[in-house]
Amino acid sequence: MSQEFETAALGSVGSLTENGQTNGAPSECRNCGEPVHRRYCGACGQLAQNFHKPLVNLIAEVLGDFFSLDGRVARTVPALLFSSGKITKSYLSGKRQRYVPPFRLYLLSSFIFFLALFSVGQSQHWFDFRLDIPPDASVLVTPDDTSSKDKADETTIPEVKQGEKYSPDSQTNETQHEVGDLLTENGRVNRKLLEQRIDESVEAEAPVKAFLKELANVGVDVYENPALFLSAMRNWAPRLALIMTPVMIFCLVIVYPFRKGVYVYDHVITALHYQTWLYLFTTLVLGISLLGFSAVWWVFLLVPPLYLYRMMRRVYASGRLLGLFRTFVVVFLLAVTLLIWLAVVFALSASETTEISRQLSQN
Repeated sequence: MSQEFETAALGSVGSLTENGQTNGAPSECRNCGEPVHRRYCGACGQLAQNFHKPLVNLIAEVLGDFFSLDGRVARTVPALLFSSGKITKSYLSGKRQRYVPPFRLYLLSSFIFFLALFSVGQSQHWFDFRLDIPPDASVLVTPDDTSSKDKADETTIPEVKQGEKYSPDSQTNETQHEVGDLLTENGRVNRKLLEQRIDESVEAEAPVKAFLKELANVGVDVYENPALFLSAMRNWAPRLALIMTPVMIFCLVIVYPFRKGVYVYDHVITALHYQTWLYLFTTLVLGISLLGFSAVWWVFLLVPPLYLYRMMRRVYASGRLLGLFRTFVVVFLLAVTLLIWLAVVFALSASETTEISRQLSQN
């Protein structure tokens, strides 16, 4: 199994054509030293491919391999999308040549998903979380010209619109004051005033207040540097997404602990195929939502559990009631893991944003 994963991973960045050699003369296996006439060494089975080559050659080989697999892609992707468990069942039964290898398809689908997610999200301003408070609806801090950017001594009272009565004691104006007077005219946050608010509103020991202040400053760094935060998320999210695969394998092992004829390898292929489908389906839903059909996200909440239920019934020959129970357990564990994953991605991205922004401010 590990050899198949290694071959699939290497093949994702190199040639998987029928003849991996660049010339007709036999080459020497880098592992055992035996002559190699084909793509694999006949003695030790290692992939006989040299990946240390110019980038242009690598790109050309990847494109050539992708288009040479168009037949297998055409057979794999539609069946994977619209017939839950069919590809997995066939692959586990030994019919593998006609389909794209699971790990390679998983890598390709995850790359497409994250590329589409961050590209569309940036164009639609999904990650632009800075507050847009107009001057006539909030109290903005005007820093003194002789003070630092964090010091603010003057406030600007909001203008009263015609026909409206200004009420400083109203709940709306209090809320606007609480939010607005933390922002300076250049859109930055008054950190000293924020720390003062924490001292006044939080009744706790000094170490707890210090922790809350540091946490608030990290949030301010993220708020003031959305581009850095988005860049950090682009780095961390695809890396940590690989954790979801072993988690799902573990979930399948839990719900099928002593199933006769079912091995860990079966769970690995099932997990890879399901996550590949999830990436492709989410990318499809993302594209449909751009056309103005925002209600399609409700379908996203219903279809994945249903797909997993039908997939588990077909692959593992589960009954209806046990299939429902096992699907519920797996979905629940994956949902909890996803929440933890989001928290970790956010925390690591925020930490990286704080580190970079503070280094830039020092320079």
